Amino acid sequence: MALQERTFYLGLTGVGIAVVIVVMLAVLGMFNRDDASTPEVTSSSVNTQIADTEEKQRLLDSIDSPAGPKQYTFDSENSAEYATLLNVGSSDADQNELVEDARETTQFFVERFGTYTSDTSRTYARDLQGFMTDRMWNSVAQYVDTDIAGRSNDFSIETQVLSTDVVDVSLPNRRAEISVRAYRTEIFSSETDAYNQSAVVVLRQGNDGSWLVDSIAWNSRS
Repeated sequence: MALQERTFYLGLTGVGIAVVIVVMLAVLGMFNRDDASTPEVTSSSVNTQIADTEEKQRLLDSIDSPAGPKQYTFDSENSAEYATLLNVGSSDADQNELVEDARETTQFFVERFGTYTSDTSRTYARDLQGFMTDRMWNSVAQYVDTDIAGRSNDFSIETQVLSTDVVDVSLPNRRAEISVRAYRTEIFSSETDAYNQSAVVVLRQGNDGSWLVDSIAWNSRS
């Protein structure tokens, strides 16, 4: 009986050892699977993510700056990046709003720019400088100092916009072209001359997204 009992205990011990080995192998297998499913994180990938985040933050900071982008230029090459970051122009409603802004800016500018008197001929244009690109302002300043300054001291011109039509709009290029039909009244001394006149206005978007007049070309009177 003693021999049989020892044999029985040895058998149980062998089974126990086998069970322990199986459990250990199973546990090791689970750890190996977890390691395999975890993506490898390298210093290179971490540095890339940090660089991308910092680049986007610098871009956003530059846009929020009152002076506009510092080291970035919002143009046709990176307009998609600006639109993605700022969610600008991402829908038809956004684009329609930008086009409507261009039309309203055009009407406001043409009526103000086309209305002045001999008393305000040197100041009215300067009041509108904030609505012009630098190129437009340089042309206007020369016009005010030469053509208008050389006219009679008793005159006035009033302009009323009758209609505006969108000729072309390119949001990626930040450019709009608007056709205007206006009714104008000129008074020189006691003589009055009223007529219709059309014009083509080209606008550019500034760094803050607002429209600025880049040129205006008046056509012949009718």
